[in-house]
Amino acid sequence: MFTAHPPGNYGYGWFVETSPRRKIYHEGGDPGFAAFEARYPDQHIVIVVLANEDDSPVRDIADAMAKHLFGD
Repeated sequence: MFTAHPPGNYGYGWFVETSPRRKIYHEGGDPGFAAFEARYPDQHIVIVVLANEDDSPVRDIADAMAKHLFGD
């Protein structure tokens, strides 16, 4: 489920990145809400951003939180 399968970086329902650190994530929404979850299993960290507006930049917020947390 958390292993990327060629030709892309998608597992079974989750996107998987390995650089600069392993990140497993998924984004979704519907009219009226947006959500983003990012897992950093090697660091034992999960970031979840939920919003009650469907055009909220939930991924950007989660990435900014991770950047601050990891000191990138």
